[in-house]
Amino acid sequence: PALRRPRPLAMSASGGTGGGDSSSDPERWASLRGSDLSRELARRSTLSSRVRTSAPVRFSLAAAADGRQFLVSFARFWTGLGAAVPVNRLMLALIVAAYGLQGVCGRAMLYAGARMNQAILVGQWHRLITPIWLHGSLMHLASNSYSLWHLGPQAEALFGAERFLLLYVLSGVGGNLLGLWMGAARSMSVGASGAVFGL
Repeated sequence: PALRRPRPLAMSASGGTGGGDSSSDPERWASLRGSDLSRELARRSTLSSRVRTSAPVRFSLAAAADGRQFLVSFARFWTGLGAAVPVNRLMLALIVAAYGLQGVCGRAMLYAGARMNQAILVGQWHRLITPIWLHGSLMHLASNSYSLWHLGPQAEALFGAERFLLLYVLSGVGGNLLGLWMGAARSMSVGASGAVFGL
């Protein structure tokens, strides 16, 4: 059978095609030539749709969705872990595990995370937090672990898990800030003593 040649569309004065709005008519779209199709799509495209479909925006939206999903999963994990394991026992396990890593890494881990006033003053602010989980000797670890073992459950029962964690960390950071203020420039210290005293 002979192929029927598509009829050229008559453009109206407003830039549209004659015969009314038939954007949902598949035969009309099939009959458009390349130039007419490009012109029709350009007429119907808006700035917002072009922005939404651009590659950088789609990549950013996907990355934001992945980040949100990760935060939700992390919050669920932390909530479940807090319900299964008391925070005071978790802190105790962390300082024991950190001391085990110190035995594997040697003094390099101690020097990397200890409170060194001179290093803090040049911008190594992580040294206000990391000393809370490091210890200089087994006796040092045993002393703080014993105190945390007995004081932790009482403090957590009194303040709740979230406030206990906040109190523990802020007390440790406050002790390191006090050492930064009163200690010598070359002084160095580690330990959870400040956090335990805060409890």
